[in-house]
Amino acid sequence: MQGRGRFHLIGFLMATGLVGGGAFAEEIDLVTYYPAPSTPDLHTRSLTVGTQYATATPNDGQAFIFDSLGIGTTNPLGPLHVVGFNDQLSSVIFEPGQDTGAAGVPDIRMGIGSGFTAGNPPTQRLEVKGNVYANGGGTGTALFMANRSDNVNFFSGLQLLTAGALKWTIGSRNNATEDLQIYSDADSAIRLSIQQGTGHVGIGTTAPASTLQVEGSLGMAVAVVYESVALNKTHNIVLCNNGSPMTVNLPAAAQCAGRTYYIKKVSTTGPTVTIDPNGAEGIDGEFISGQWVVRLFVQNDAVRIVSNGANWDVISDELRPHRAQLIRVSAQTINSSPGFPSWPGFTRIDFESIRYDNAVISAVGGFVIRRAGKYLITFHARASASCGDGQQWAPSVFVNGALMSLVSDRSSTSNGVPGGNIAIVLDLSAESVVQAGIWPCVIGQSTSTVPGEQPTLSIAEVRP
Repeated sequence: MQGRGRFHLIGFLMATGLVGGGAFAEEIDLVTYYPAPSTPDLHTRSLTVGTQYATATPNDGQAFIFDSLGIGTTNPLGPLHVVGFNDQLSSVIFEPGQDTGAAGVPDIRMGIGSGFTAGNPPTQRLEVKGNVYANGGGTGTALFMANRSDNVNFFSGLQLLTAGALKWTIGSRNNATEDLQIYSDADSAIRLSIQQGTGHVGIGTTAPASTLQVEGSLGMAVAVVYESVALNKTHNIVLCNNGSPMTVNLPAAAQCAGRTYYIKKVSTTGPTVTIDPNGAEGIDGEFISGQWVVRLFVQNDAVRIVSNGANWDVISDELRPHRAQLIRVSAQTINSSPGFPSWPGFTRIDFESIRYDNAVISAVGGFVIRRAGKYLITFHARASASCGDGQQWAPSVFVNGALMSLVSDRSSTSNGVPGGNIAIVLDLSAESVVQAGIWPCVIGQSTSTVPGEQPTLSIAEVRP
């Protein structure tokens, strides 16, 4: 049981050097216990230690300590200094540092673990002798380690555990180069290695010979788009499955130097895919309406482009050659007519049937070139009846209304039926119009309707 009593203490000041002597009286409340504790312990409800006067009264169970507290030591190095056996600081030490903050508050350093001594205090704000575990309350645990003595042999690092089982080690490897590595403890394999001396990164290898070396497959982001799109850092491979003409807008090259895109037209229909650089930036391609662009016309046309920091460069392309063929199925009467204004007397062939087409067929019965390049143009035509001596049948090819080639053949067959074949290679610009015509031998002559002899115009892009 607890009791309270009041005692009056009378003391005398008889210190040497004091003038006279005096007595003082002070009234003190003491709390006693009954029965008294059987062990020589000190029991108190609250405690104030230090020369500084406490402005507040401690509550039950509280202690105010205004100076250092040494546990196991008579020379505490900080507000709290705990010393274990053999003068080792086995738990915690707080030590005032030399630096001060803006408000003049000492920089306190804290040391945890065995290994600190009075002559070897902590040198960092938090210094731990031994490993550190962190657990957020789940099954995962992180272990910060000083070194590892097994065959993996890390200098230092971070170990990640799940349900107590070690899964990953991330740290500095104890080898000749002290590389930084990520090690899978689950299957004893090094997944990633960064060389200290070169900065080379190896995935699946510990000896990367290049800035980045991957021993295994490499995956890229694939986006299928159906209409115009602005590319950004999330795109890599772009597949255009468009049902109408669309534009792929590139970001500013200056903002993504070294970035690469692979763009491919996968739609089976003919709408064009236009790859448009940012603003006035350039790109290897065609100059159309004051702007450099790359256009994909045919299914499976594709380009790989890269930013050089100022413009875009095509580093490879898989452009299908443009090919087309037109044929006149029925006979066409050949008269001296202004079929070509600059070449009166030539009759323009109006083709009726498309054999195959990777180019645009114009309304005037010829080809409209969509992509600048080198093209092989062939034209074959034969008359339906013979011509007399001295009369000519002259097949011809025109580009933008200008005569490119003409063949004069009076009687190339045994029965005197005239005809001819033209094969020429021309450098053509985009939007060039290619047509065919005949200068007749006799007014009113007609073209042949015999299969294989009908007027046929073919074009094929010659790609390197």
